[in-house]
Amino acid sequence: MLFIAINAHVFNSREFVPYAKEISPDHVAYSRDGRWMVYLEYPEGVLVRSRVDGSERRQLTFAPMRAANPQWSPDGTQIVFQASAKMGAQEKIYLALASRARMKSSGCAI
Repeated sequence: MLFIAINAHVFNSREFVPYAKEISPDHVAYSRDGRWMVYLEYPEGVLVRSRVDGSERRQLTFAPMRAANPQWSPDGTQIVFQASAKMGAQEKIYLALASRARMKSSGCAI
């Protein structure tokens, strides 16, 4: 599967470039500078942060946690997402530091 994105660094030229080589990303969200993406790996449902070319991959969640709807903070330092600790558990909102695999729960169940 080949995914195409507009290169943020040459946005005005509307150049299309391949991204996410050899992975199956789902629910992709991009950092404001367009250099990073956060996504769910299908079918595992784990949350991953990487460069748009797939390099510097860092897995942020691990099974049995199932993540959904990741979004970047406006300053690009944090990633917010919803997740359930295990299948069938109530989902909560989590906040992860984009620079490392450290996160905390907001305590808000949804």
